[in-house]
Amino acid sequence: MGCTVYTNVENYVEAQAVSDKNIVTANGVGHLEFTREMLLLLGADNPEQIDKWYDFYKNGCVR
Repeated sequence: MGCTVYTNVENYVEAQAVSDKNIVTANGVGHLEFTREMLLLLGADNPEQIDKWYDFYKNGCVR
C-alpha cells in the first residue's frame, strides 16, 4: 500500500475514487474519477453518458 501510518488497512480500497452512501473521496490525482462518482451520485445523467464523458476525458475518445 505504501502508507505506513494508515490505521484502517482492512477497509482500504485501492482506487482513484470511491463512494459510499453520500460520501465521495479521491486521491490527489483522481479528479476525473471523483467527478465521475459525483455525477453518478447526483444522477446528473444516465450512467452510459457519464461513462462516455469519462472515457473522452481520460482516454481521448468516446467508445
